[in-house]
Amino acid sequence: MRINSRIRLTGDKVILVPYKKLHVEKYHQWMLSPHLQELTASEPLTLQEEYRMQQSWLKDDDKCTFIVLDKGLMTKKNDEVEAMIGDTNLFLVDQEDRLLAEGEIMIAEPTFRKQKRGWEAMLLMFRYGVEALGIARYQVKIGVSNTPSINMFKKLHFIEVARSEVFQEVTLEVQVDEKWKAWLLENTKYYIIRQIEAMCEVTIREGRRCDSEAMLQLIQKSAKHQNLPPDAVISASAFEEDGWGSFTAFRSFVAEMKDGSIVGYVLYYYTYSTWKGRCVCMGDLYVFPTHRHKGIGSRLWKKVAKTALDAGCCHLNITLLKDNAQAVAYCESQGAMNISAAVDWCFFRMNRDAMEAFLKTDKTASEVVVREATGKDCVGIKKLIQDLADYENMPEGPKIGAKELQEDSSGEILFYKAYVAEEVDTLVGYVLFFYTYSLEGPGVYMEDLYVSPPYRNQGIGSALWRKAIQASIDVGGKRCDFAVLSWNTPSIEFYKLKGAANLTKEKGYQFYRMKEDEMKNYANE
Repeated sequence: MRINSRIRLTGDKVILVPYKKLHVEKYHQWMLSPHLQELTASEPLTLQEEYRMQQSWLKDDDKCTFIVLDKGLMTKKNDEVEAMIGDTNLFLVDQEDRLLAEGEIMIAEPTFRKQKRGWEAMLLMFRYGVEALGIARYQVKIGVSNTPSINMFKKLHFIEVARSEVFQEVTLEVQVDEKWKAWLLENTKYYIIRQIEAMCEVTIREGRRCDSEAMLQLIQKSAKHQNLPPDAVISASAFEEDGWGSFTAFRSFVAEMKDGSIVGYVLYYYTYSTWKGRCVCMGDLYVFPTHRHKGIGSRLWKKVAKTALDAGCCHLNITLLKDNAQAVAYCESQGAMNISAAVDWCFFRMNRDAMEAFLKTDKTASEVVVREATGKDCVGIKKLIQDLADYENMPEGPKIGAKELQEDSSGEILFYKAYVAEEVDTLVGYVLFFYTYSLEGPGVYMEDLYVSPPYRNQGIGSALWRKAIQASIDVGGKRCDFAVLSWNTPSIEFYKLKGAANLTKEKGYQFYRMKEDEMKNYANE
């Protein structure tokens, strides 16, 4: 229910806060317990389903949900996830008059049961329902074997009104009359209701050159978390130059506290799809541990999504390791698709040593010219893009024309670069790539490499590939990345022969993608 999405209720021993994404993983762990499933008459859900359920509870007008925090733990830890002990809900039974609500309470953490936490949480919820939602009658349905809960609600002046032998549950109700309301107020003396300020202590803004030192300190922590060797991380001077020098290798947003300290960042860069056009890729996102579970990561991500939409991008791409279950579940809960699984792509990478070795070979047919593409080449490139789609058995894939190709290769934002292979004024091949960025520094991603069948086995593909590799080397790049359909054995063997590694197979790299509609939904939450 959106009406309580920024409400915080505080009592003597508990605090009630809206159910947010940051709570989902712990809540999911609770609900794997058969005991809690039985007590709440719930079916086990996957983590992805739990994320979707959280969004449903946020948006549905007939559900009001709060997470129960232990006040002592919250005061000590200042971390909502660590302070979570249960949840409480109101379901509006009648959508017409909205006066009857069914209440629920669950104290999931065993050490906090029988300590009046559930009692107080339910009272705070009932008071909020009366004063904010206008509830006139409360109802609870409890399993007949759950004697502690039945006794608690009877002490709250609920009386039994029905008993079902079929469902093995008892229904209790209380009328919100003046006498009960006075009793409720008397027993909620510590009740405080506050509007949660939307992260007013943190500002999300564009990264600046003066932030580079603080950002690099966080980058080093992120690299350690990802088990990258210390010497693999970009140097301070190179990072500053990459972000704010003559060549912009990445763009960024930072999370800044009121005291000026930087507690989080996201790096992103513009990319391109020869089928759909403009895209953006989120390179790395990190929030300092003591500032997690406060929505900062989501705000940074949303800022990238909004920026992408403003630039006319149709996709937001993310690369994740398959083992990063939390990030994978969160991506999928927001509608991001695992492209690696859906399209069966393999993610390949050529490192710096392999790139330098490859550049030393050159066996291109002398009658074929490999040169940088110009706007006049876009009609020919468009035809070759369609030829490649036909070869990949996806003829309906390409949706953009020569006009879009020309516009997106020039202007304030350079979405891609391309080289073409030409024989007597006829384009016989092309390579299209864009610049990328990671904690190790810049690189390139080869979106397409294609040579017309009659011109294969003449070294033209290698010559085109070298142009992309040289572009990476020229900006201090560490790698050349690309994806290959798993069935395309000839291409896979060709790339492996040149020193490229299949990171999907070796390390579990996965492509995730948010399409335009998912970006809009996420950015506007």
